[in-house]
Amino acid sequence: MGNTNAVEKTPFLETIVRLRTNEEIVIFEKKFTTSAAEEKEVSFFLQTEYENESQDYPLTAPIFEPSAALWAAKIIYLGSQLLLFREETARDIQVLFPEYKDDVTSRVQLSADICLRFLPCLLKKVKEIDPNDPLIPHLETILIRFPYSAIGYFAESGKLQFDDLFLQNDCCSQLVVNRVIAKRDRNTADIQNIKPIIESALGDYQKIFWPGINF
Repeated sequence: MGNTNAVEKTPFLETIVRLRTNEEIVIFEKKFTTSAAEEKEVSFFLQTEYENESQDYPLTAPIFEPSAALWAAKIIYLGSQLLLFREETARDIQVLFPEYKDDVTSRVQLSADICLRFLPCLLKKVKEIDPNDPLIPHLETILIRFPYSAIGYFAESGKLQFDDLFLQNDCCSQLVVNRVIAKRDRNTADIQNIKPIIESALGDYQKIFWPGINF
């Protein structure tokens, strides 16, 4: 157990592996449930992914939080299922996509982001099919609670807030700066506790790294 190359990949595991390795969502089977064995394999895979990716994070990364990573993986997996197989009602959506029950700490937010960063792309696909789909506001509520994964998604300002404790972590703060600049997310850059760190990071190279930002 634990080696994703040594076990038969289940639909849940295979979808998450493809997501992380190819940045694409592939549904292998209509299946809205996940077993304990599947979840164990997915958790192990995501921990490996986090540990490998965090080697390139600035400074010291928060430790991995398996419950957050698994929760986020299920959000993406089940959201992808509903994108193709819509038989569930709005009531079922509440059951399929529960809120994360614990506090959203730095380690929780970064661990969830391993999969949750793909939620904006999934939401855009849902909007293309049906802009009035009740799944959209439910999943957007999740993104609002996990703002690091939402950078670049919301077109309107005032949707996101970043906890000061999250930004006080030097690793998390720099990751936010990197993603905001990479996505040219002006709305996030203008948030009161984000703007100073973006300005500081850009410094005299503002015109090079973000032409036209003009703080």
